[in-house]
Amino acid sequence: MGNSCIHVERPAKNGYEKKRKMPCTSAYVYAEEKDYGVRQRPRLEGQDRDVEEVRLKIDGLNGSDMAAFHALTRKDILWFLERSLSDKEKIHSRGIRRIERKAYMLSNTANVHPYLSLHVVTWNMNGKVACEDLGKLVGGRGESSLDLYVIGLQEVPNCINATSLILNALGGNYSLVAASVMVSLQLFIFARTVMRPFINDVRVDKVGIGGLGGVVRRHKGAVGVAFKYKHTSFLFIACHLSPHESNVGERNVQYQRICHAIFSKARRSPNGTSNINLSPACKTAVGQSDVVVWLGDLNYRIEGNRKSVSFLINQNHQKLLRAKDQLCREAERGEIFHGFCEGPLSFRPTYKYDIGTDNYDTSAKERVPSWTDRILYKVKNNNIKADVQEYDCIDSIKTSDHRPVKALLTIHLAKQLVK
Repeated sequence: MGNSCIHVERPAKNGYEKKRKMPCTSAYVYAEEKDYGVRQRPRLEGQDRDVEEVRLKIDGLNGSDMAAFHALTRKDILWFLERSLSDKEKIHSRGIRRIERKAYMLSNTANVHPYLSLHVVTWNMNGKVACEDLGKLVGGRGESSLDLYVIGLQEVPNCINATSLILNALGGNYSLVAASVMVSLQLFIFARTVMRPFINDVRVDKVGIGGLGGVVRRHKGAVGVAFKYKHTSFLFIACHLSPHESNVGERNVQYQRICHAIFSKARRSPNGTSNINLSPACKTAVGQSDVVVWLGDLNYRIEGNRKSVSFLINQNHQKLLRAKDQLCREAERGEIFHGFCEGPLSFRPTYKYDIGTDNYDTSAKERVPSWTDRILYKVKNNNIKADVQEYDCIDSIKTSDHRPVKALLTIHLAKQLVK
């Protein structure tokens, strides 16, 4: 992968690349410095023998025989830790904390490479009220199993309370880390509740670059959330850039503006106007963060007329479509997204659809189908690795003229012992 362009995996030769499933996720749970020793606790009602054996193995551990804990699988640990709150309340609270502490220590011993699993979604709602579809962005209630859920929304109607709708879909094992909102442009980060004590220095920011009025105020710009998870800094940016095929240069300028303004204290003059000093990329939050995930309606288009682009889509000519994609072209020229990566564009362009159908725009404008909705990521150094497990659109959601796009990412963190 070249540092000056987006790395895109080659699609399958015939047809769209087959989806890949996410591997089993890690258990990051609350840890305490103190050890209260081994205590006997009552069993859960209805607890089977296998789970009881897991509990007994955990109870018998101490600092010198931690290696024995490797006999337990992550699945066993997750099953036990993710019992409902009502079941957990039947166990002595100190005992639960000890189990969670031991599970956390396992994921951070020298022989284990810790990682985070991320579910990232971007969706332009087109001002439509779609409460049920917001829940579908993260899967049905009880189906969630990843560490972080990152949801970026554009053109959100005023009457929508996205936080509560998404939390309800995730279930009781997740909590809101942060929400960054600029009218209709919104970004939400949710994490496993047991991870929350290790997420600190949480900050939010926003950068406006203009917008339109109307029933839905289609604000353009970016919102961001930054935090540290243990020793690793994360930055998430959700943006909405200017539309239309001819405005590629304007989008490039907006990208640069966001890069240098997000989480920059000196970006505005006293009278509120823009005062951005385009410092080197390494001086920006984007350049300094260990992991950056950038998502949103970037509005870069596939160049060409409607007829030729539709033919390439129907024939699954992904390589030719990608060659016409403005974002890929500009990144390869070094104009935008230096050092960022993207999964394979193996799904159909996500804009513009006739609402409620699988048909591209049949209005008089006949907009050229394009990959306007994207998710990109960047890691700062070789001690951290990011893998794309899945990159796809969500075709089942048809209430907008955009299809949501999701990415399942695994972030392999640097090995560090619990201190």
